[in-house]
Amino acid sequence: MKKGYIAGLSVIVLLIIGIAISAVAKFQDIEQVVQQKDKEIQASKSNYPEIYDHLNAVTFENFKSLIQQDRSVLVYVGRPSCGDCNRFEPNFNKMIEQYNLGSKITF
Repeated sequence: MKKGYIAGLSVIVLLIIGIAISAVAKFQDIEQVVQQKDKEIQASKSNYPEIYDHLNAVTFENFKSLIQQDRSVLVYVGRPSCGDCNRFEPNFNKMIEQYNLGSKITF
């Protein structure tokens, strides 16, 4: 009877140890994923177009309501992979600041 009890207890202890080791390994995997995502976020922030610092962003959802307002609307459309856009944006940013156009133009 004692041998069966000790064997059963040993199996339970080994299972608990195995589960604990598995949980620690899984946690380390999750930590690595989080660290990788943090690096990706930092990299994307460094590639974030400066123009968003000067203009309000327009989305597909709010574009319709924006153009239905009873006022003129100027929407600047560009993309990070566009060479002309990238050459134009620094001067455009200066003009936005110089003439205080941030509230009048949407990106």
